[in-house]
Amino acid sequence: MSDNAKRSDLIDVTYQQLHSILSGHHEGVHPDQVAQYLEPRKGQLKNFVRPFGKPSDASRTVINKGSATLADGVVVKIEEADKEFIFAVSKTFEIDEVQALVLLRSFLYNEGLPLKADDTNSMVEELVEAITPFYYSERLFVLRSYIPLLRALEDDETPMQPISTKFLDSLIPNRPAFVNSLLDEYVRKSEEPLPDSMNLNPKLASRWAKQLVKEQLVLLEVIFWSMWGFVPCSGPLVSKIFEIGYARNLGQRQANKRLLLDEEGRFGQEDCMVLWQLIMIEVLELEKMSDLEQFEVSDNPVDKNFYASSVECIRKIHDLVLDNQEEPLYVLITLSWSYVLSRLVDKVNETVPESYRAFFDSIRPGPSNRTSKVPKYKELATTCCVSPTSPLFRVLSSMLTDSPLFVTAAAWKRASTVTDPNAVAYRSVLKGLVIAMLELVVVEEIFDFDALVDVWISLFGRSESRSVAGICAQFWQADWHHGKARRAIFDVARSRFPIQFKPLIRLLRAMTASGFLDYDALSIAGHADEGESISEERLGCASHAFCYFEALPTYTQVIPMSACSGAHALYERVEKPNMGITFINTRPIILPGGSTVMHCLDLVRSLVQDNAAQAEQLMQSLESGSPVVAHTMAEAQPPDLVQLTTMILENALSQTNSRTTTPLRPQLITSAMSVLSALLALPNYSNRVWLYIRSTTSLFGSERTTGFASGALAAERATGQYTMTLGLLQLVKQLFQEASASVLPGNPRLQQVKDEVLLRAARFIHTEIWVEHMGWKYSQLGDRFEIGRRVTSFYVKILEYAPLTLEDRPFAPLSKAILDALLHKATSSTINPLVSSISSGHQSLKNLYAARRYGDAQRLISLLESHLRLTYLILTCKQALPGVSRPCLLEQALCARMNGGTSVHTSRTKIDPIDVLATYVKERDAGTTVPVEAVRVLHALCKSLSALQPSPPTIIAHLSNAEATVAALVRIVQHPYEDMALRNSVWNFIALGVDKEPALAGLFVTGKFRTPGEIRKDKGKGKDVEVQDKGEEKEKEKKDVEKTKTMSAIDVAREVLSSWRNIWEINPQLLCSILSFIDVVWQHGLEHTSALRSIREDKEFWEQISSIVSEEVGPMPEYDATEFEIVDGEKHSNLHGAVSSTAYRLAAKAHAVNILGRDIDIHLCLHGNKPTATKPVSFLQIAPRFKSEEQLNDLVCEAAPSSYDPKIYDALLEELNNNYQGLTLEQLTSQVPIEEREFGDNFAFSVPLLRRRLLAYVKGADSMDDNSDAVVEKQLLSMNLNLSLAHSQAALAEAWQLLFQQVVPYLRVDTAVRAVVLTICATISYDIAKESRQGDMMATIHGRRLSLLLSMIELAWFSPSDKPPEVVSFIDLVRNVHGIITNDTQSPAKSFLGAVSVPYHRILLQSSLWLARCQETDIIRRSLHLFVHSDLVGLSDLPLLLAKKRPLYAPHLLLFHMALASVPTAAERLASDGVIAAYSNNFISAAISAGMIDVVLPELPNERSPAHHAYCSMLAILTGIISALGKHNHYFDADVSGFITLYGEQILRALKWTMGDPITFALLQEIDLVVNLFQSIALNSPSRTSSKSDSTVDTVLNTFSGHALQLLQQLNYAITHPNHLASLFEPLTLDERTQFEKDPPTMEPLKRPMIAHLVHRLYRLSGNITSTLVATSRAEAILLGSEEVWPTNAITVQPHAKVILSEPASIGTLQELGSSTLDLLRELVNRPAHQSLAATTPKQDPLDVREAVVTARKNLEGVLLYAATQLVIILSQQQDNIPSAQEEEESMPVDHHRLDASKADRRSHRASITLGERLRRGMTMEMATDLQSLLNKAKPIIAKSNDVLGKESVDLTQILSNFLHERVGSPV
Repeated sequence: MSDNAKRSDLIDVTYQQLHSILSGHHEGVHPDQVAQYLEPRKGQLKNFVRPFGKPSDASRTVINKGSATLADGVVVKIEEADKEFIFAVSKTFEIDEVQALVLLRSFLYNEGLPLKADDTNSMVEELVEAITPFYYSERLFVLRSYIPLLRALEDDETPMQPISTKFLDSLIPNRPAFVNSLLDEYVRKSEEPLPDSMNLNPKLASRWAKQLVKEQLVLLEVIFWSMWGFVPCSGPLVSKIFEIGYARNLGQRQANKRLLLDEEGRFGQEDCMVLWQLIMIEVLELEKMSDLEQFEVSDNPVDKNFYASSVECIRKIHDLVLDNQEEPLYVLITLSWSYVLSRLVDKVNETVPESYRAFFDSIRPGPSNRTSKVPKYKELATTCCVSPTSPLFRVLSSMLTDSPLFVTAAAWKRASTVTDPNAVAYRSVLKGLVIAMLELVVVEEIFDFDALVDVWISLFGRSESRSVAGICAQFWQADWHHGKARRAIFDVARSRFPIQFKPLIRLLRAMTASGFLDYDALSIAGHADEGESISEERLGCASHAFCYFEALPTYTQVIPMSACSGAHALYERVEKPNMGITFINTRPIILPGGSTVMHCLDLVRSLVQDNAAQAEQLMQSLESGSPVVAHTMAEAQPPDLVQLTTMILENALSQTNSRTTTPLRPQLITSAMSVLSALLALPNYSNRVWLYIRSTTSLFGSERTTGFASGALAAERATGQYTMTLGLLQLVKQLFQEASASVLPGNPRLQQVKDEVLLRAARFIHTEIWVEHMGWKYSQLGDRFEIGRRVTSFYVKILEYAPLTLEDRPFAPLSKAILDALLHKATSSTINPLVSSISSGHQSLKNLYAARRYGDAQRLISLLESHLRLTYLILTCKQALPGVSRPCLLEQALCARMNGGTSVHTSRTKIDPIDVLATYVKERDAGTTVPVEAVRVLHALCKSLSALQPSPPTIIAHLSNAEATVAALVRIVQHPYEDMALRNSVWNFIALGVDKEPALAGLFVTGKFRTPGEIRKDKGKGKDVEVQDKGEEKEKEKKDVEKTKTMSAIDVAREVLSSWRNIWEINPQLLCSILSFIDVVWQHGLEHTSALRSIREDKEFWEQISSIVSEEVGPMPEYDATEFEIVDGEKHSNLHGAVSSTAYRLAAKAHAVNILGRDIDIHLCLHGNKPTATKPVSFLQIAPRFKSEEQLNDLVCEAAPSSYDPKIYDALLEELNNNYQGLTLEQLTSQVPIEEREFGDNFAFSVPLLRRRLLAYVKGADSMDDNSDAVVEKQLLSMNLNLSLAHSQAALAEAWQLLFQQVVPYLRVDTAVRAVVLTICATISYDIAKESRQGDMMATIHGRRLSLLLSMIELAWFSPSDKPPEVVSFIDLVRNVHGIITNDTQSPAKSFLGAVSVPYHRILLQSSLWLARCQETDIIRRSLHLFVHSDLVGLSDLPLLLAKKRPLYAPHLLLFHMALASVPTAAERLASDGVIAAYSNNFISAAISAGMIDVVLPELPNERSPAHHAYCSMLAILTGIISALGKHNHYFDADVSGFITLYGEQILRALKWTMGDPITFALLQEIDLVVNLFQSIALNSPSRTSSKSDSTVDTVLNTFSGHALQLLQQLNYAITHPNHLASLFEPLTLDERTQFEKDPPTMEPLKRPMIAHLVHRLYRLSGNITSTLVATSRAEAILLGSEEVWPTNAITVQPHAKVILSEPASIGTLQELGSSTLDLLRELVNRPAHQSLAATTPKQDPLDVREAVVTARKNLEGVLLYAATQLVIILSQQQDNIPSAQEEEESMPVDHHRLDASKADRRSHRASITLGERLRRGMTMEMATDLQSLLNKAKPIIAKSNDVLGKESVDLTQILSNFLHERVGSPV
C-alpha cells in the first residue's frame, strides 16, 4: 500500500475512542492493536498538563513545508489551503502546530466538515468555533485514558491487564510523584484566572470556566483510582490530600465561581465535592484499620508508607478535622476520622509509643484532657450519628440517590462529566464507612432508624446487580460473622417485625444482591445480564437472605389488653405449663396490604429470579406448613402462591378502569408480573401459571375484550415511566421461553393452552406496544430502546425456533401470525418502528457516546442487534417462500429515504437505511455484533432485491458515497485485527455484490467508478483483441494505478494470497472466503476484462492458485463426536476444529480449481480455441499436473470420494423415534442459507435448538438412559461434522468436473494426458461401482461422482490409436461401468423408472456429445438391428443361459434403449429409428402375439423367464418414449396402438387376472407396466384432444377401460382379503421362496414382509388404474367444463352400488375401495414418516410410512375423482333418457326402506317420471350421499397426510364436494 493510502491511528482514533476501547465499550479490538494506539501517544499522556504542547517555530516550519511525520511514523501531506486553518487552531488554543494538524484532521475525519461560509475569514472562524468542543473533549479524555489503565490493574480477567502494567510502568515511574503532580495541577486549575482574551466575551469565559471544573473533576477521578491500590497511602500524601481538600472546601472554592452559577456549573462543583469526600475517606483505608493486625503504631514502623506510621501526619489530619467538625459539609470525613481514632486507641491500648504519647493524651479522657469525659472518637461519632440535628443520613442519602457517582440515571440526566458512574469502588468506600459507623455506635441509639434503613437499602440495593453483588456478598460472608455490631441493623429490624413490617423485608430484599427494582426511579431498564447464568455472588446472597428469613424463631406482636376481653375479644389469653402465657387469635386477622404486599412480592421475586433452585426451596417452604392465608371459602384450600399472585395482579389491574377513582399502582402490578415470570422457571409450578393466565382476560384480553392491562399501559404513557410495560414484556418472554423448552406430544391440551396464551400475548404486544411505542414520551430514552428490543427479541425467538417452511413445526400458528404481520400482510405501522430505529440508530449512538451515556448507548446497541437480526430473518424467509419476485414492504422501506438525521457522507437531511447499514459495518462504536448483523442484512437484502422483477433496485444506488463505503469495507477485510466473523461476512457480501450488481462489482474489483470511456473500452473488446504495444499499455496501467492509489478487494485478495501457506494452516476459513470472492469475480470475468488483464497475465498469481490446488489436505478426520470441549466460551465437540479446518481447506481448493477453469473459459471466449491461439497463463501453470499420473491421481482421488455416512443419520432418527417422540430432524434444520453457513458443529442442523428442545424430555428409568441427551447431541454434532466434509468434497468434485470440461480443447490431443486420465477413470469408476450407501443424499453424491467421471471420460475419449496400457485401462473402465449400471444400491434402472427421489441417470447420457456420436456411428439403429436378430431368451446356448441366468446381449440392449427413452432428444431419435418395428418383429414376437410369455421358463427353474423380462422392458421403454415425447409425438401413439393390437393376447392375459389365479411379483410388474403404457397413451395422445374422435388410439383405450374395470374389481377384493391373497402368492426365485417360507403361515398376512410388499404393490397398481381411467373418461373435462363439452361416451363404470366379483367395477366398488384405502391412510398418518412398515425383500426396497402414504393417497384421490365424475355423468344422462320397462323391472329389487325414503324426499318431482326412473334416481342420490360422506371423512385425513409428506398440496376433496353439490344437489 502506498504511503498516502496508509492511515494514521493518531488521526483516525480520537482520545475519546481510545478511552472507550480501553474501558471495554468497543468490542473486537485486539490487545496488540490497543498497544499500537498507545505507543505513539506516550508523550502526550506523560505531559497531561499540556498534552498538546505549545506553539513553536520548529513545528510551524514543518507545516509550511507541506509534509509532517507524525509520532506513529505516518507521513501526512498538507495542502496549502489547510495551513491557514492549522495555524488558526494553534493560535486559538495555544497548542503545537503539528498537534493542531492532528487535531484538525481527526476532527474532520470523525465529526465531518460543518462549514457553511464562503469567504476564507468566516470559514476559519466557523471552523474554530466548531472544533472548540472537540478540543475540550480531547483534553478531558487524555486524562481519562489513565482511568481504565489503572482499573485494569485490579482486574485479573481483563485482557487489558498486561497492556496496563506495561504502559503504566512507563508512564508513571514515580507513583507518589504522579499523584502529587495531579494535586498540584488541580490546585492550579482551581486558582487559574481567566485569560485576558476572554474577559470581554462572557460566552467564552463561561465555557472556559466550566471546562476548568470538568478537568478538575477528571483530575480527582485519576487521583481516586491512583490511590485505589496503585499508590500507597503514605503519611505525607494523605496529609496533602486532606490539606488541599479542606483548603479548596471540597472543590467549592473556585477562582471563577461567579461564572459557575448556572445548573451545569453547580452540578460540576457538586460532583467534585462528592468525589473529594470519597477520596478523603478512601485514603484513610477504614477496612485496613478495622483489622488491628494490618497496621502498626510504633516509633520504628516496618511499613512507613502507611499514614498511621507517621504521628506528624496523624496530628495534622486530626487538627484539620477538629477545625471543621462543625461544618455539615465534612460530616462523612469527621465520622471516618472518628473510626480511625477508635482503632488507633484500640491498637495502643495501654502501651503508647513515646512519639505518639502527646497525641493520644489529647484524644483520650484523663488528667491531660479535662474538657471531655469520653474519648474524642466517641464524641465525634455521637455528634455525627446520634444527634438529631446531624446531617449524616441526609448527606449519605443524597449522595447515594442523587449523585452521578452513584446513580447512572442521574449522570445521564445531568450529562455529568463523571467518567464511570456507579463504579463498584465508590460503593465499596461508602460501605466501609457504614460498617465503621455500626462499630462506632449502638444502632438502637441512632435517632432516625428509618433513615439508616433507607441509606442501607440505597447502598446495597438501589443499583445494578453487578455494582452491589460484591459488597452484599462481602457482608454476608465476612461482616455478618465479624461480630454482632455489623449485623445489628438486622437484629433491630427483626425485633420490631412484623409490627414494623417493612424494614426487615426491605433490608432482606436489598441484601439478595438483585439490585434495584425495575420500578425504582433510579432504575435504568436493561438486560446486561440477560442470557447469562446468575453469578455465584448473587446465588450466595439470595441463599443467605432466604435462610435468615426462614429461620426466624419468632416475631413481635403488640396485643392491647382491651382486645383480650369482652364479647368481641380478638385474642384469648392462655397459660400453658413450661410455655408461659400465650395468646391465640379467635378470629382471622386481616394482614396489612398495599405497599406491604408489594414489598413481600419484591422479596419473593428477588429471591427466585433466575434462581430455580432457590425458587423450588421457597415454594416447598411455603407449601409445607399449615395454611395461613385468609380466604373467604372456608371449605376450600387456600390459594397457593401462583393463584394468590394472579389474584393480586387481577385486582390491581381491574382498579385501572377509567370509571374508578383508584390511583394506578404500577409497582404492585410490576411486582406481581415479575413473580409470575420467575415461577415459570419451575417445572412443577409453570403449568399453574399457564392455566391462571389463560383463565384471566385482565392481561392480554380476548377477542371480545381488550383487558385491563391495556388501560394500565396507557396510563403509563402520561408519566413516561414504563415499568409495567417492561414487566409485561418480560413475562411474555418467560412464557415463550418456558413453552419452547417444554414442547411434548403427550399433552396436546396443555400445548393448546400455551398456543392460545402466546397468540393472545403476541396480538396484544403487536397492537398495543409495537406499532405505537415509537410515538410515546419517555423520561428515560433507554426505556424506548429496551421496549423495542424486547418486542423484536420476542419475534426473533419465535421465528428462529423452527424452519418456517416446515408445516409440522412447533408454534406454527404463532410464527405464522408473526410472519404475516411482518411480511405477508405487513403495514407501514408494523415496519416503520423497525426501519426507523435502524436508520436513526447511528446518529443516536454518536450523540449518546458524546454525552457519555454509555448505558443508553449499550441499550441502543442491543436494540440494533435485535432489529437487525429480525430484519435478516424476514428477508431470508422471504427468499424461501413463494412470491420472491415481488417486493415486500420491508424491502421497500429499506430502499426509501427517511427523515431523522444526516447522511454519513453528505449533508442531506434525509437518510437512506441502506447507507446507514453500510455505516454500521465499518464503524466500531456499535460493538462486534452489530457490524456482523448489518453486513448479513445487506447480504440478504442484496440477494432478495436481485430476485425482484421486472427491474430490481440495487444496493449501490442507495449509498451516499459508494466509493468511500467500498473503501471502508475493503479496509475491514484487509485489517488483520478485525473480528474474524466480520471479515468473513464482509467477504461473503463482497462476493454476492460482484455476482448480483454489476456497478457494485466494478467498485469492488477496481476500487473506483469507471469513466464512460473505460466502459466503452471494455465493451469494445472481443475475441480478436490484440494489444499493439503491450509494453506501452502496461506502463500506462502502472501510471494509472500510481495515480489513483486505490486499494480494491482484488488487491487485498492478492496481498493475502502472497502468504497463503500461513493462512492455510492458521485460518483456512479466511482463505476460503477470499478464494470464493475471486471465484465469483472470474465467473463474471468477461465484465471486467480490463481490470483483470494484468492479473490474468501474472504468472506469480497463477502459481499461487495452482499451488493451492496441489496442496495436500491430508487424511479425512474423524467425525464421530465423542467428547465435548469449551472453545472461546462455547460448547463444541472435540472434533469441531479438525473437521471445520479440513472442510474449509477442501472448499478453498474447490474455489481455486474453479478459478482455473473459469479463466480458461474466459480465454476461450476472447481468443477461441484455434491452433494458433495462445494458451492462458492459468492453463500453463496447471498443465504439468495433468501429465503426471501421480499428481493428477492424488488430486482427483481427493475430490471423488465422499465422507457421507448414512448410518449416523439412521442412528439419530432411531434415537429420536425411540426416546424423543415429537422431535423430528426437520425441525432442527438450520435456517441460515447454505452460502452463509460455517462448517463444523452447526453446519446443517441447529445444536442450540436441539439443546433447547431436549429440556422438555424428562429422563426416567423406563424411557431413556441418564446420558441420552448427551448421546443425541453427539449424534447431531457428528452429522453436522460429516455433512461439512461431504459438502466441501462435493464442491471439490464439481470444480474438477468444470476444469476437466474446460481443458478439453488443449488436452484431448495429448496422448500422454489421455493415458493418465484413463488410468484414473478406471480407479474412480471402480469405487463408484462398489457404492453401497443408500438414501437421497447419497443419490445426489452419486450423481456428482458420475458427472466427474463423465467429464474425465470425455477428455480421454475418441482417440485414433490406443496403446496396450490404455486398452487395459479402457477394459477396466468398461467393466466398472457395467458394475455401476448393475449396482443394486444405486441402480440406474430405478432412476430411469423414477423409483428414486433424486434421479441421476441423465448424467450418464447427458451431453450432446454422446448423442452426436450415437448419430454419427448410427449406433441406435444398429442396436435395434442387433435386437431383432438376437436370441432374447438365450435358448440357443442353454448351458450359457443356465450359467449366467440371462442371455448375452438382450439385457444390455434394453438398458441402452431405456436410457435413451428417458431423454427427450434421444427418445425422439429412438422412435424415428424404428423401435416399434424392432419390438414388433423379434425373437419372441410370435410368443407375445399368441399370449404365451410366462413368468417362468421350464429350462431355467427358480428364475424369472428372460423372455418375460425382455417383454416387460419393451413395455417400459415404449412408455418412457411416449412420456418423453409428450403430445408432440408425431403419431407415435398410433404406432404404439398397433403394437398393442399386435400383442393384444398377451396384454389381455395380464389384464384378465382374477382372484382365482396365482400371483407373482413378476406378473404384478407386467400388469403394472401394461397399465402404465395405456396411461402414457391417454395422457400424451394428441388425438385425445377431440371429444368425438374415433381413432385407433381411442379404440384401444376404450377396450382397455372395460378390462381395467374388471381388473379393478379383482384388486378391490384382493386388497380387502389379505388372507386369500396370501394363499395365491407364489414365490418365483429361490430368494423369494426363502424369505416367504421364513415366516410361519399362521402369522397375520400384513405382518409378513412379502405379503405387505405385495399389498402395497396392489394399492399402487390400483392407483395407476384409476389414474388411467380418469384420463380415458375425460374426468378433468367433466369436472372443469360445462355439460355441452362433456364427452358423449364418458360412462365406463357400472352405474350401481353393487359389488359383484365377476362383473366390472361399479360405483359401489369404487366406494368400497375408497373406504378401505381411507382406513389404511387413517392408520398411517399417525405414524412417523420414516417408520419402517416392512423389511427389505429380494428385489424390493424398504417400505416406510411416507412411501405407503404417497401410494394410498394417490389411490384414494384417484378413486374419489373417478367416482364423482362418473356419478355426475350418469345422473346427467339419466335425465335425458326414458327408462324401458325391462329396466324398470330390473330396478325393482331395492330395499323398501330406501325406496320409501327416496320417494318421500322427492315428492316435488314431476308425476310423469316412471317408477323405474324414480328408483334409478333414488339409487343415484343414495350413491351420491355415500360418496359425499366418504369425501367428508377423507378431508381431514388427507390434510393430515401433508405432515407426513412434508409438503402442502391442493385439497381435492373440497373441490369434489363442491362439484357434487352443484351437479347433484344436497343429497340426503
